[in-house]
Amino acid sequence: MEEIVFMDEWGNNASVTELEERSLLDAFSYARMAPSSLNRQPWRFIIHGGKVILAVKTGDFSSDYEGSIDTGIAMLYFSLIIDTTMFDSKWYVGSLNKDYKIPDDYKIVGYCSI
Repeated sequence: MEEIVFMDEWGNNASVTELEERSLLDAFSYARMAPSSLNRQPWRFIIHGGKVILAVKTGDFSSDYEGSIDTGIAMLYFSLIIDTTMFDSKWYVGSLNKDYKIPDDYKIVGYCSI
């Protein structure tokens, strides 16, 4: 789990304990298992304050269309668990005006309040 979820900025890996304490471990576990084109699971998440930011890898053998589908599936898997176990969630498409130190081959595609 530590390789796909970061705390506050890219590279600051979230521990399983941190995710359990926030009741987010199941949601990220399901999002991690979501299907994707070429089975790449190109998404990464950043927890910052009361938001989960979703970034997806760009380029890498897929089109923007495939990336959008992959992103939507990951959002759905995450939201299904959050909606069932905690509260209703809503994803917003777009980026926040903050530098999360995301590598050049990833882009922020959306965020969700938690």
